[in-house]
Amino acid sequence: PRVPKPEPDTPRSLDFSSIRYGGLAANAGHVAVEVSYREAVVLDPYRAMIGPPYYQPFPVPVLQPAEFAAEKLRTLAQRRRPTDLADLAYILGGDLATAQTIAPIVPHKFEKGLVKAGNPFNRIKEAIEDLAGDYDETVPALAPGAMAYSEARELVMAVLGDCLDQL
Repeated sequence: PRVPKPEPDTPRSLDFSSIRYGGLAANAGHVAVEVSYREAVVLDPYRAMIGPPYYQPFPVPVLQPAEFAAEKLRTLAQRRRPTDLADLAYILGGDLATAQTIAPIVPHKFEKGLVKAGNPFNRIKEAIEDLAGDYDETVPALAPGAMAYSEARELVMAVLGDCLDQL
């Protein structure tokens, strides 16, 4: 892969806005990666094996799905990007994480100093509602198999209260 020079997104993260990767024509493209160093991970990272068919398999540490979902909740409290809602809905819809597995991690992700003061529950609900107009126009082009806005909204809102009760 060709990795561009990272750009500081915030004083606590780096943003690789577009990493190009190659392969068979259908498997080539770009991916955006943000590396955050705000705080340590809560759960021990999962070791995902990557590499085939171009390299020998090797492990890469990645967030466990429940911690990734808690990160996406925090992200929805801080910005309005349709893909964040789609990512969270994908995790919840695939049973990779549940309200019960996400809830214990939420207090760590919403610690004072990591997010803007105020009610994160209301900010997340507002963000989800604000995405109604953009979601179905943006997400299918980026993730053709993603669920529709109404389904994603319903799924995320169903677990939102259980997760944020921990705050």
